[in-house]
Amino acid sequence: MTRWSKVPLVAVAALVGLFLALPTFVLVPLSFTDERTLRFPPDSYSVRWYRNFFESPQWLDAAAHSLAVGLSTAALSTVLGVPIAMSLARSRHRLLPLVNVLVIGPALVPPVIVAIGMFGVLAELDLNRSFPGLVAAHTVLALPVVVIAVLASARTLDVTVERAAASLGASPVRVFVHTVLPAIAPGVVIGALYGFVTSWDELVVSLFITGPTYQTLPVQMWNQVRNTADPTAVAVSTMLITLSTIVLVTAYLVTRARSDRKRRPL
Repeated sequence: MTRWSKVPLVAVAALVGLFLALPTFVLVPLSFTDERTLRFPPDSYSVRWYRNFFESPQWLDAAAHSLAVGLSTAALSTVLGVPIAMSLARSRHRLLPLVNVLVIGPALVPPVIVAIGMFGVLAELDLNRSFPGLVAAHTVLALPVVVIAVLASARTLDVTVERAAASLGASPVRVFVHTVLPAIAPGVVIGALYGFVTSWDELVVSLFITGPTYQTLPVQMWNQVRNTADPTAVAVSTMLITLSTIVLVTAYLVTRARSDRKRRPL
């Protein structure tokens, strides 16, 4: 494929990306409006709605809840996802396709179906409207993303390096910590980042699991937009987009650094 033959493909990709980014181009200016109603473009600009967020205990509590749930979800889904991904990459068991479907399934099922199922299970365990229940529900959604990210790194791992370490007397734990983990670290980091973002942005499942005394930031935004036209929700949306962008750029830089290290001559 010549350089000029790629132009139509690049143009289509740029147009699609621009179309997907259009809501952001509208949302960001609206978050700086000085009015109590949403009008684009704003007649005057101010940071009053960002200030309102940082001065509101209700918004700050919701943000703290989302941060705690997101970090816990990222940690738990990574701890569970790494061994699952390594098993999927190495095992040749006949039940492997079934395990793969069970792990990746929540990413393919509509969130409302997962939410209804999780609500029933957590209700039986008396974990609805609780921090552990919310972390468990978000982990179900984040685990497939973590497994896919780690699996991509695990399949490129040279098994002979592990065998060489084991032949020199290293225990399985030392082999994993000193040989396997450094090799799959980029996939683990990317999986943890995506797991955090999955939890941080989740709304549907959170609506089923959270209660009036424990709400995450997306649930608080949903309730605010449904009841009033407070532009604070728009300011929060802009901050969420910024955070998600930082995470995605970080994941991209980690992936690129790994690729550059592989291409670097020894």
